[in-house]
Amino acid sequence: MDDIRTDRERRHALIINDPLPVDSVNSMWVSAGHGAIIGIFLLLFGTFIYVGRAILLPILAAAVLALTLAPLIKAAKHWHSDLDHCNPNSAGRVWSAESRRHGAG
Repeated sequence: MDDIRTDRERRHALIINDPLPVDSVNSMWVSAGHGAIIGIFLLLFGTFIYVGRAILLPILAAAVLALTLAPLIKAAKHWHSDLDHCNPNSAGRVWSAESRRHGAG
């Protein structure tokens, strides 16, 4: 049991070395510049989302709804293709045919 405890303590021991000077100040500034660019991008992206939510939220909701209902619409078109329900002109054709049959047109 003592061997397990000493292995755990040895594994989690904090080892402190003397600090080493920076190899190149230029590489430090390049890294800082990359971090700043990422930070600015995240701030601008957050601002864009916050300001554009009145436009983006309905678009995103419509996209989610379309992707959710697409298999159902595809199945309905497959099983009821002979009824031609999805054609907006089909109702007009039926109405005009009925009106001609009854002498109203």
